[in-house]
Amino acid sequence: MKRLAHIFLTIFFVTFSILSCKNNLKEEDLNQNKIVAKAKTYKFLKKGTPGLSTQARDLSIQWEAFSQFFEEIQSLDGETLEGLKSKIPTLVTISDSLSVKIPDTLNTKLIQARVLVAKTRVKILDQEINKGRPDTLKIKTALTKLNQSLTNLIIQINQKIIKSSIDRQRSENEKKELEKQKQFLDSVYNAELANKKLKNK
Repeated sequence: MKRLAHIFLTIFFVTFSILSCKNNLKEEDLNQNKIVAKAKTYKFLKKGTPGLSTQARDLSIQWEAFSQFFEEIQSLDGETLEGLKSKIPTLVTISDSLSVKIPDTLNTKLIQARVLVAKTRVKILDQEINKGRPDTLKIKTALTKLNQSLTNLIIQINQKIIKSSIDRQRSENEKKELEKQKQFLDSVYNAELANKKLKNK
């Protein structure tokens, strides 16, 4: 009986020791993952990302929130998790003011839609980096998608500037053409009037 009890106790302690080791390993892995997540730097900017055209850059000066938004996203590239956590509150604040202060010349439905997507991407990034157990892959994906939303907004701004420039040029051309037609009609009228005066003499 004593032997059976001894065997039972031996099995119990061996099992307990194995489970304790596994728990310790899990805790070590978790701690190691946290250390890796904190130390990792997040590079997400790509070469060839479109920039603002000269006209759009000049116009963006009137849209201070956009200029700040652009600079803040650029500054996130290469940051650690702790660096992202320190910068995200400022980015959230700036993104909230984006849609409030769009210049009239850029305030179109398409640009409003791009701004809304960018604001949503900021909030998703905020959620990912402030999770209890941050997922480095999800953070990288959130950063990439945020940068893509900025790229799409820039493209839309450039297209709006180009369209406005084309419309303005077309309007100027139409005015010039109307002026030419008016001058031609005036000259015809004056010529006919001169002919009538000659006939009446």
